[in-house]
Amino acid sequence: MMRKPTKKKLFGLISAALSAAILMQWLIIPEFNWNSGVQAAVTPIPSATDDSRITNFASVLSYGTDYGIIANTFNRGDHTETTYAVNVLNKNGGSPNDDIDFITRPAHFLVGAVNTNDGSGLGLCFGNNTSTEYFIEAPQSVLDTLSIPGAYSDTWNGATVHQMPTSQETISASISTLRNRAQQNANTFNSRATSSAYQFPLTLISSDPSIKTAEYSSYIYYDNVSMDIVLGNEYDNKVVYINVTADMLSAISTDSGVNITKPDSTVVVFNFPSGLEVNSVPVSTVTINKILVNGVSSETGPNGTDRADTHESIDSTICQRIIWNFPTSDYEVELHCAGGLFNAPSSTVNCPSSPSCGQRS
Repeated sequence: MMRKPTKKKLFGLISAALSAAILMQWLIIPEFNWNSGVQAAVTPIPSATDDSRITNFASVLSYGTDYGIIANTFNRGDHTETTYAVNVLNKNGGSPNDDIDFITRPAHFLVGAVNTNDGSGLGLCFGNNTSTEYFIEAPQSVLDTLSIPGAYSDTWNGATVHQMPTSQETISASISTLRNRAQQNANTFNSRATSSAYQFPLTLISSDPSIKTAEYSSYIYYDNVSMDIVLGNEYDNKVVYINVTADMLSAISTDSGVNITKPDSTVVVFNFPSGLEVNSVPVSTVTINKILVNGVSSETGPNGTDRADTHESIDSTICQRIIWNFPTSDYEVELHCAGGLFNAPSSTVNCPSSPSCGQRS
């Protein structure tokens, strides 16, 4: 059977069963003085603090954690491995399957309409699975396109599939509620990330690796194609806000261009503020590529005995701890093997080739 290389799913947003704490507050802001590449001996000073056990992907998603993707329109360019709540699903190419082999809990889908543009003739199409129960809420016209297992499935382990016919208006209203919640959180993140009290310092810019000294455990180092973020134990159970600058975009769009070392408990928020420009030209598309966190890659592994362990590691290390925040509609977002929570309620999000991971298990 044909089988596309699995990478991982998506960009997620809000959800079910976990109450919303949200407001991330905290930060330890080290001060540095650049003088011939020498760092000043300044001790990091805590500013505002909050506990990442309260402010994290679950509190951000709130009642939307059932869905890996929440969007008005999802342009799907290839095979995915995620659940979603979307008004319109555009299937634009690649393998038509949506494999739910990243979670074991029930899989929930909310779909208003499906446009099949990939030549398969298949609408909703499910294949490989670890989840044993599906809840699909959609108009009857969408449910009529359902194919289980799909054409490119290697393994269908059997599942109870609940088809829940619903009007387009009801689905639109539900998704609107989810997106509004996501927008509130996006605005909060943006407020924190652009505040000098909460923002991780962005004055540490250099192309000289010699700035990495054992004396300082908290710094950010980046050039035009890579970014290393090293956070010491002082960031244990903290939320780190990084307000993205135009200088960082190349690293973020590069395969493994972002490499984060941090305590397991630390949540890192990348905020993409309005008005980014490169060479005085407004940025229209932000590309997020594969990242590394504590040595774990957001690219999922192939089929094999270690696959479940690999996915669990990606989930706990990246999907639950890295947040990409887009508070405005300034940018289209393109995901290539990216990982984390993608909070982009007003943006168009595209997965043109490589599925991205973002659904907790």
